[in-house]
Amino acid sequence: MAVRLKAYTLFESVIAMLIIVTVFAIASYSIVSTAGADDSYKKTKILFEFNRMADSMKVSRQFIDAEEVIDDIHYFRKAEKYKDAENLIQLHFSAKTEDGTLIYEQRELVLE
Repeated sequence: MAVRLKAYTLFESVIAMLIIVTVFAIASYSIVSTAGADDSYKKTKILFEFNRMADSMKVSRQFIDAEEVIDDIHYFRKAEKYKDAENLIQLHFSAKTEDGTLIYEQRELVLE
């Protein structure tokens, strides 16, 4: 003998699922907006760009000074001989805002 469920149990289940989905949507929105406003997020993004630039320079072996603008941040890269060493190059990366305020800078030594 099959047991038949009444219609209101299905209705209650649908309402409960909608409430749970709404709560999770609000929670995920607040987490994303909080993480996006954090300074560590901006520094992580800048470090990612620095690493991308350094990797492209090392792979191509072309140590050329350049400037890129990504998301209103100016990325500068500069390559110069390191002191009196013959085969060492110092890579200097810096990130500045539109008004020239320094956000972050990094230096790295590379074998030529």
